Amino acid sequence: MRVDAMRILGGARTPFGRAKGALASFGPLALARAAAEEALARTETALEDVAALVLCTGAAASFPPYPARVLAHELGLAPDRPCIAVLEDAVGPLVALDRHLARGGLTLIIGADSASAAIGNQEAGRSILDRMSTDPDTGLLLGDDAEAVARAHGLRRDALDSIAIESHTNAARAREEGVLGAERVGLFAGADFEEHVRDDQCIVATASAQKFAAAPAMKSRPGSVTTHANIALPCDGAAAMLAGAGRRGALLRRVVVAGARPEGSSLGAAVAAVLEAEGVALGDLQALELHERSAAHVAAALKELGFGIRQKLNRAGGAIALGHVPGGTMLRHLLCLRARLEPGGLGVAAAAGGGLCGAALIEGAER
Repeated sequence: MRVDAMRILGGARTPFGRAKGALASFGPLALARAAAEEALARTETALEDVAALVLCTGAAASFPPYPARVLAHELGLAPDRPCIAVLEDAVGPLVALDRHLARGGLTLIIGADSASAAIGNQEAGRSILDRMSTDPDTGLLLGDDAEAVARAHGLRRDALDSIAIESHTNAARAREEGVLGAERVGLFAGADFEEHVRDDQCIVATASAQKFAAAPAMKSRPGSVTTHANIALPCDGAAAMLAGAGRRGALLRRVVVAGARPEGSSLGAAVAAVLEAEGVALGDLQALELHERSAAHVAAALKELGFGIRQKLNRAGGAIALGHVPGGTMLRHLLCLRARLEPGGLGVAAAAGGGLCGAALIEGAER
């Protein structure tokens, strides 16, 4: 979709917490509300200026019925505002930008989930996490899907570990420089709300080739290259963003969403499609944000796009380092672009998974 004068005003996120970790006492709706309230405060947006709400996640099982409407009630949104839930995991926010932006005001987009709440829950005889991690086209769990991608593209274990290490290294540096702190709002957790959780829990500051090489392969078959260290693990958290017509905020130049490509890299194809639609060359990008579903998926995309773009990739880390929040991960990438891009600079955020792929081309603006 060609987006006319739509902009990303800003937003915020909670810390991303390890499953059964510091944020385990929060349900996904509570995380969503915390991120949404902070996004509204940071953008100085009044509730009456919000024309629509979109809640993005991977599965509804951890939420109450009609979760978007329930969240809107908790926030105090006017009852005549449409509230939509999009269950498309990482691509959900791109679907929201492509299909659900309100034309008469601002849209509040939230991505949230709780791996802690999903652990142990069953649906149709399978765990919720297993169902969320299974590709609907191939029927493969994430680890198996990443393994198949690695074999199809001839990717070696050390190359995948290198991408994973870079994600952690970038995230650790961004944390030290205060970049991650600027993204987040801290939460008070625990039975008596005695613990102030400010930091992301999954970043490995001491990531090294030696440490990652010691991680066992997920499959015992010879030549297996996928480990729990080079895929994105589900975590607890939320992010929220305000988008809509206006004169302030990063310009949303173009959004593309399509069915996943069975051959090649859907992630790379989404980036190429949004660039082609706007007549922009890959080398013109100042920044690139890709959802790190696994190191294999990222490496396959880089192989198609060209490894020269890697130096511009996920400079504040990605889902391999921070953990993956369905919906929340892509909103974070979009907000990272808004923060990274200089006025007039171009960046792309893209994701693939769950049978969909999508990308957004963003142009930086004065803050």
